[in-house]
This record gives sequence, C-alpha cells and structure tokens, in this order.
Amino acid sequence: MSRRPAPDANLSPTPAAYTPPPRPAGPPPPRLLPFDLFFSFSVTITGFSDAELHGTAMAKTYFALVPTIVGETLFGRLLAIWQDTYIRGKGSEPLLEKLVKEQILEDPDLGPIARNVATLWYLGMWFQMPAEWRNRHGAWANDVTFVVSPQSYTEGLVWQAIHTHPPAAKQPGYGSWALPPVTTGDAP
Repeated sequence: MSRRPAPDANLSPTPAAYTPPPRPAGPPPPRLLPFDLFFSFSVTITGFSDAELHGTAMAKTYFALVPTIVGETLFGRLLAIWQDTYIRGKGSEPLLEKLVKEQILEDPDLGPIARNVATLWYLGMWFQMPAEWRNRHGAWANDVTFVVSPQSYTEGLVWQAIHTHPPAAKQPGYGSWALPPVTTGDAP
C-alpha cells in the first residue's frame, strides 16, 4: 500500500452502508483526471512507487484496457470510489488500507476488478472475471484470460518483487551468476 498520512474519518461498516462524510465549507477537493486516479489507485493496490510503475511504461496500456473488459460504467465507479477513499484515507497508510479493503476490495462489483488491476501490474495478465461477477454484469467479449503483450510480461512487477528477471528476457548480464543472489534483507 502507499505511504500517505490521513486525517481521522468515520468508517462505514460495509460498502453498501457507505455515505461520504460531510465536507467543510470552502472549495471542493480537486478532481483528478481519470488516468491520474487509475495511476494513484495502481500505486496503492500494488505497493510500488510512482517511479516504479512509470518505469514499466504499462500505465496507459492498462488504463485503456480495463474499461474495454469491464465497461466504462464500472470502471468509472471504481475510480470515483477510489478518489473518495483516497481523500478520506490520505495521510494514514493503515486507514487507507482499511478503506480500500472495505470500500473496494470487499465490494462484489469492484473487488474483482481491483484484484485484476493488481494482477495486470504484477503478471501482465488479465484473468477472466469470476462467474458470479459475469452473471451480474454480463460476459464481455474481451473478458478472457490472456497475457496483455510481450512487454507486459517482461515488465511485470512480480520480477522486482522476487528480485529476479523474467525468464528469456532482461538477462542480468555475463558473469552475474558469480554474484550471490539478493536476499530480502538486501532489497531496497
């Protein structure tokens, strides 16, 4: 998850019982562009930094891909709830994690989408939505399990997470086998 401090907020027990907290008088919080919302959600859901996600060069591809699979309406709802969740949890990583879990991951409509967004970043793959989700929202033509592209495979965050390179890609170089492997304690 991200490392952001947040003010105290009244938490709803379930996503269905959610009502936004009253806003103080004054100008409303700034509205982020949909891509910026998707990117900040991706940073939070993956636990990787802005720079690490930008380094994959996959953000625009994934941003364009997700609504073609789940539809603009649900994708827009995910981003809208994420924006409110982010504003409410801003400044406190534990609070933000709790809000993401309660407002997004536990939601039967948004949770599967959010988990697939994380999978996209880690594995470069989209996994078909669960049958229960497809029964509620219909089966979309693009909603099949597939690797997005060769680049998505090689840029998957899983390789950074396990401190290795993707097989047959991004080889570490001649003689690198002579060095001891990176251990968890050595990781940045």
